Formats: sequence, C-alpha cells, structure tokens
Amino acid sequence: MQAKSQIAIIREAIESNPANQGPSSLPRLLFAEDLSKVTGLSLTTIRHYTGNAQKFGHLLPKWFKLPGARRLVWAESDVHEFIRAGQATAIQPKRRRGRPTKAEQLAHENRNVEGQASSI
Repeated sequence: MQAKSQIAIIREAIESNPANQGPSSLPRLLFAEDLSKVTGLSLTTIRHYTGNAQKFGHLLPKWFKLPGARRLVWAESDVHEFIRAGQATAIQPKRRRGRPTKAEQLAHENRNVEGQASSI
C-alpha cells in the first residue's frame, strides 16, 4: 500500500471540511508541483529560480510562505496573471550566433548613415 504524500493528506482534509464547501473568499493556493503542471517548468527549474531569486526571481510569479511553513506557495490568481502578461509580450526574433555577415554589417552602417543624414 502506498503512503499518501503530506500534500495529498492536507488537501483531503481541506476538501472534507464542511466550512470549505461553500464559496470561499480565500484564494486557491498552488504548491511547486502544481505550478510545474501549470507552467510546464520542471520542479528542479522552479527550485533553482526560487533559490536564486535575485537573478531568476522575475521568471516566476510572486511566491510566499505560509506562517510556520517552509514550503513556497503561489496564489492561483497571481499565476494566471503572470501567464497572461507573458502571452502579451512580443516574441523577439532569434539572433543568429557569431559575427554578422558582411552584408549585415553594410546594411547596419547604411542605416546609421541614413539616420544621421535625416537628423541634420
């Protein structure tokens, strides 16, 4: 018989509580496992980003910890807003690796010369 995870036990207790059956004013909370399913990021990536928040914190929705807990939690509404904001950004064309070709260098120089001539 498989042992239930701590998360599964907590979720069952919350769902079985009659006070939680009606409309709730509390936001639905997501753990890292849930965030992984929603965003498609691996758990390792999520842990790496949250562990290096100064460098990678902008790549995930805002997270917090519940009082007395060690696990990170995300509000479902924040996650949905983060995803919608990411969909609105324009996709940048991928830059070719390496040095620009001679034609690309000349085109860039011509644009700079034309821009200077029109501003005079």
